[in-house]
Amino acid sequence: MKHDKFIMFEGIDGSGKRTLANAFANELSGRGLGVFNLVHWCTKEKRIPLAEEIPEDILMTTEPTWAWIGIAIRQELIRKGQEHDAFSIAHGYALDRMILYKRLVVPALEAGKFVIQERGVPSSLVYQPLQKNPMSVEEVSAIPGNKIAIENAPGHLVIARLSAKTAMARLGGRTGKDDNAIFEKEDFLARAAREYEADWFKTMWRERGTQIHYIDCERGIEQTTADAAALARKIFA
Repeated sequence: MKHDKFIMFEGIDGSGKRTLANAFANELSGRGLGVFNLVHWCTKEKRIPLAEEIPEDILMTTEPTWAWIGIAIRQELIRKGQEHDAFSIAHGYALDRMILYKRLVVPALEAGKFVIQERGVPSSLVYQPLQKNPMSVEEVSAIPGNKIAIENAPGHLVIARLSAKTAMARLGGRTGKDDNAIFEKEDFLARAAREYEADWFKTMWRERGTQIHYIDCERGIEQTTADAAALARKIFA
């Protein structure tokens, strides 16, 4: 099942996913819809809320989450210097994802709300097969938390296009970053970027009714924001 009000933003680390997601949220909030920012809420409350605690029209979230398992992923599983394998990382992400979907995403969609999400199961399907001692796309897809996410496919999947070289330059210039991810290597990001463009990736999501949109994020924040806002207006005219 795909959900027309579910918009997911994907791409390599540093590609501009958050900029795109914020542009969509601003466009929709400008129509009088309230936005619930899950990152801000979890950072303050140190937990993931229940669906009934969210009265707003738009749920804005990201993966991994900023509470519980999501924090363990950020601070341990994907931290540079650690030796966790693709299997452990994939299962960690999938469990975090299962909680997020069962607790918030699916109830929000069933209630007719918009869900704007930065990263999701597409990241696992791209990244884990590229790691040392990799898992296949089929193996990653079969993990229960990932099955739930695939069964509740986004209506729109927006991919941030950016070269690995530019992404690394942007990541190097970030301040106040809370994680130090093992994936932030130019050769790894270059391979991941190719997978987001691959036929298998496009086919998998289009077969589930998901529309895939690519946005060039090489031209800076202002142009990226403008392009994302224009896409939001086109989708939700």
